[in-house]
This record gives sequence, structure tokens and C-alpha cells, in this order.
Amino acid sequence: MVLYHSDDFDCATEYKSKFPGLIFIRNFETPNHVYHGEVGLDEYNKFVRKLMVPTLFEFTKEYIEDIFEQGQTTFILFYDEDRGKPDFWFTYKEAAQYNHDKIAFSWVGLKDPYAKNL
Repeated sequence: MVLYHSDDFDCATEYKSKFPGLIFIRNFETPNHVYHGEVGLDEYNKFVRKLMVPTLFEFTKEYIEDIFEQGQTTFILFYDEDRGKPDFWFTYKEAAQYNHDKIAFSWVGLKDPYAKNL
């Protein structure tokens, strides 16, 4: 993930950013996100933090800080690994796609060490 400050008019035009402006580029899901908010570190931080977590992901240690310490709204599906993904798994994935970049959706197996601490 990269945050660019666009001080090049052609670059800003290419990414549909105001000039000068900020563009957040990530290597998953929708890659380019142009910042249109107020100028300020707190506003930039809120914008970037929201985009650090994918819409649908397996819960791992990598995401603990982004979810809990940064207050990312996340649904976590607990499932029994021995039984496989639940029947409503496709509905869960559709809900994640529908709420893309608004709410994160995660899953974790009941045998996973992180499941016991959640």
C-alpha cells in the first residue's frame, strides 16, 4: 500500500485527484482511492486506516491492530473447521461485497488460537 501526494498535474489528472492531492494505492480489491476530504493529519489518518483492511479476509494476527486498536467495524464469522464453511458462506461473501469499503467481514475457525481470545 502506498500513499502518494500528487504534486504533478498529469498524475493528479490520471488518478482523478484534485491538484495537489492525495492518492492511496493498495494492492488488493479496488486499488486507487483518492482523498477528497479536509486538509489535516487526523482526517488523512481516518481515511487511510479505513482502507488498510480488506473487505473479506481470514482473521489473523496481521489484522489485530487495524481491527481492534483502530476501531475498524468488522463482522467475524466463527465456524467449525471440521464441518467446513457454513451453508450461508456465499451469502456472507455477498454481504461483504455489498458493503465494500464500509464494513469488514472476516472469518476464523473455532480451533484457531485467535478464536479463543475474541
